[in-house]
Amino acid sequence: RVRLGHWDHVDASQPAERNQLNGFTAVLLFGAALAGFLSPGGSPDLYLWPLCSGGVVLAAIVLRRRLKLSQHVAFDLFAALAVLPSVGIAAGIVALVVAVGWSRLELGRHTRAEIAAGTAVGLAAGGLFQAGLRFIH
Repeated sequence: RVRLGHWDHVDASQPAERNQLNGFTAVLLFGAALAGFLSPGGSPDLYLWPLCSGGVVLAAIVLRRRLKLSQHVAFDLFAALAVLPSVGIAAGIVALVVAVGWSRLELGRHTRAEIAAGTAVGLAAGGLFQAGLRFIH
C-alpha cells in the first residue's frame, strides 16, 4: 500500500490506514481460525492461535474511537503467554515487550493509556489461548 502511494507509512499510522489494515487482518485471522477448526484432525493451535489473534485485532477495531490500541504490545504479550510453560522463553519475550512499549512511547506512536490497553488485551488473548488449550485437552 505504501509503494502504490495509498499509505504514508508501513505502520498504518493514519486512522483510515489502520481501519483498512485492521479490517483486512481481522477477516484473514478469523477465516484462518475457521479453516483450522474445520480441518479434519487438526491441532487446536490451528484455530486457537488465529482466533485469539483475531480477538486482538477486533479489540483494536472496537476501541478505535477512544484510543489507538498498541497491537505491538498486545501481540508480544500474547506470544509470551502462548509459549508457556516455557518460562524462560516467556520471560525473555516479556523483557522485549517492555522495550517495545518504551519504544512506542518514545517514538510518539502511543500514549501510556494505549500501551496499558495493549497490555490488557495481550494478557486477555494469552489467557484465553491457554484456557482454550486446557479446555480442549
